This record gives sequence, C-alpha cells and structure tokens, in this order.
Amino acid sequence: DFIGCYQGRFFSIETKAPGRRGEPDRGMSKHQVHQHDAINISGGFAMVFDGEEDDWAKLKAWVKKS
Repeated sequence: DFIGCYQGRFFSIETKAPGRRGEPDRGMSKHQVHQHDAINISGGFAMVFDGEEDDWAKLKAWVKKS
C-alpha cells in the first residue's frame, strides 16, 4: 500500500490482489474503509487499486489534475 504527497496533494492507494473487486468494500477491512473515507472527505485522494483498466484511468486522471 502507498501513501504520499504529489505536487502538494495527499494520496493513499490501497492495493488488492486481482479478483477481490466483487467482495464487499473491494476486500478492505472496516478500518481501511474508515481511513479511505476520511482521506477523501478531507480533500485527499484515496483509492483501491487492483490493476484493472478503470483503476489505471482513475489514477491517471488524478495525476493530470495535480
């Protein structure tokens, strides 16, 4: 998993193995869901990433906005 700051914007990427997308909360624990939500509410960027094409698109779009 990754946390950091890119061009002044905080981010968190929760990585999951492929295939967990269909699980509740994409396989995140309750604590991970809480942290994910808190980061997004606070203006940061938090996402779950399992390598599917739409995840890459979401990450690329965020980088372009930074």
